[in-house]
Amino acid sequence: MQSQKQTVQNAPGRDDAPVGTGFGSFVSPADLWAIERKARRERAVAVAGWISGGVAKLINAIRAAHRRRVAIDELSALDNRMLADIGISRSEIRAVVTGASGFVPRAVSSARIERYLNDDALTRAA
Repeated sequence: MQSQKQTVQNAPGRDDAPVGTGFGSFVSPADLWAIERKARRERAVAVAGWISGGVAKLINAIRAAHRRRVAIDELSALDNRMLADIGISRSEIRAVVTGASGFVPRAVSSARIERYLNDDALTRAA
């Protein structure tokens, strides 16, 4: 049997390696341009995803705040007797609406959150 030297041309797995890889290899300017173009395209897609996700969150937050304001305005338009029938007082309107919507401001301390979450307006009204 004759022994063969392992060269770059007949090395195992050589077909899997991209062109221009390895020590001392040369990558053509056209290949560099294609690699850079692909990287820029992938980066643009990733950044667009981040931006669109942030914009969607912002829009959803604005819509939720608008719904809370509308609910507060509607409840504020009711007279005290109607509010008592519902089981809330005029001073509780904002807390009831924000608690029902699941909105808890980040700056609120945990003691205030517990007070709102443990507040049962129905048992107080009865």
